[in-house]
Amino acid sequence: MILETPGDERVVQQDDYTRWYLQDADRVVHSESYENGYHHYRRIKIVCALLHRAGVRRVLDLGCGDGWQVGRLVRAGFEVIGSDLSAVRVRRAREHVPGARGFFVSDLRRPSLPEASQDCIYLGQVLEHLPDPVAVLRSLRASLRPGGYLIFDTPCRDNLVDDLLRWFGFHRRYPAVLEWGLQLDPGHIHFFTLRDLQEMLGVSGYELVFTRGAPRLRWNTPRIGNTLAAHRNLWIVHDLIEWILGGLPRYRRSGAIIVCLARRPIPSLP
Repeated sequence: MILETPGDERVVQQDDYTRWYLQDADRVVHSESYENGYHHYRRIKIVCALLHRAGVRRVLDLGCGDGWQVGRLVRAGFEVIGSDLSAVRVRRAREHVPGARGFFVSDLRRPSLPEASQDCIYLGQVLEHLPDPVAVLRSLRASLRPGGYLIFDTPCRDNLVDDLLRWFGFHRRYPAVLEWGLQLDPGHIHFFTLRDLQEMLGVSGYELVFTRGAPRLRWNTPRIGNTLAAHRNLWIVHDLIEWILGGLPRYRRSGAIIVCLARRPIPSLP
């Protein structure tokens, strides 16, 4: 169990990543854009579905930002604690989600978590920002109880739009179109494939349980995708397209955003 503590950014090690993140927290509020973005609606819906399927009740959201994800998890019936590197974002999250069990300031690269203390850790739109994501995954594994779950979502190269661009050869003429995952946010420094994530989880000591595309189709395409995804009354149409794509094995497991559920293995009895 983690008790809520006020936290202080002064105790966080100041490096280039920390300085960039704290500056970003001062000028960007994510909760409004998340609320109005179809891809964020879709990914948190799939996260909640997989956690319910796994029988999870308590979740630690590391890198919780302004608390939008925590709020969605709480509404879905989970007991949630949130943590973020920025005290500014933690204050916003606390105001945004009074129903959470608590919030605290910490650097998820070096979290002060007791060993084998967590049932489930969630990293929502986090891995693509980290200088060394494998080191973070290895560190967090020690904080999970045996059989405990790690769930995360991140942009992914394995999606229908990018596949079509490659099949028709547009990537040779316009190579930048396939690097959209790095262009979404100035803080994105990684853009993964499903195979990349499988290998990272394997070397970090996890068992991969499920992956799901969420969304499977890349909606942040210029003009058409962004326009359609901005209209909430069309989201039911998007959901139908997502359901159809789910019948194709490649896009059932992957998409423009991928949700991965993994767990710390339970040691076998001698």
